[in-house]
Amino acid sequence: MIISRAPMRISFAGGGTDLPEFYTRYPGRVISTAIDKFIFIAINHAPFTNHVAARYSLSEEVSHPSELRHTRIREALIDLGIDNNIEIASFAPIPAKTGLGSSSSFSVALMKGLYLYLGKRLDKRGVAEAACRLEIELVKEPIGKQD
Repeated sequence: MIISRAPMRISFAGGGTDLPEFYTRYPGRVISTAIDKFIFIAINHAPFTNHVAARYSLSEEVSHPSELRHTRIREALIDLGIDNNIEIASFAPIPAKTGLGSSSSFSVALMKGLYLYLGKRLDKRGVAEAACRLEIELVKEPIGKQD
């Protein structure tokens, strides 16, 4: 079993300066800090099943990742070519949509865990880039790189 985590954060200033429309023309500046609350992702190889399970505020069990409702898990699994025999669960002490960057923390912990699942260890920059790519390019969230 792989367990990864990523801290939540509080942003003080700079929202919007991390969007490409801004930082490609002007220098962006963001002030934020990590806090002592984390998103945890548990990933388990399930060799005796032929399914994909995702457990978060909902519980899903499907035969292929394309059937998942959870956009981040779905797109990450499809992109990395993981299509069965896996269970993913998330845990956090604070609910989603609190403004503490929980969705991006989820993406960071998810990508870190999935790359470890594939036997690849990414450095901090690599994990951040993978999470940004997941959210901005694959899921098409209208967010900036600070997130």
